[in-house]
Amino acid sequence: MDSEQERVRVVAELNRVRALGCPCGGTYFGAVGPLGRDTRLDNAALWHCQEMARRGLLDHTGLDGRDPFQRIRSAGYTFRAAAENIASGNAGVVPTVQQLLNSPGHCQNIMSPLYTQVGVGHAISQSGQHFWTLDFAAPG
Repeated sequence: MDSEQERVRVVAELNRVRALGCPCGGTYFGAVGPLGRDTRLDNAALWHCQEMARRGLLDHTGLDGRDPFQRIRSAGYTFRAAAENIASGNAGVVPTVQQLLNSPGHCQNIMSPLYTQVGVGHAISQSGQHFWTLDFAAPG
């Protein structure tokens, strides 16, 4: 289900929010620069979404025991900082980004000026459940 058009829309929505600034829990984050896309991060995010959809389980740790940092490195990306947001339930881009913004930790990842690149993945389980992964990074 993952598509290039969908990835472009997610990054555009993230960058719209980053350009405006946003409250994350009790902390306000001012406007920050846009995120760029990286296909290696896209690949890591998509792989994880597909696995979560197969398992029907929202989890940062894969069945193989790898965490987000190991998946990102396995995709060939070298970073000095990285973070992962995962979500489930919403089919649309805007509701999914809003769901992440409603979680202080996920929101902080979105608004952090430390991260300059992002990869996006989306997959749907056999039962119709939507899984999303956003892998944020600063190249190292």
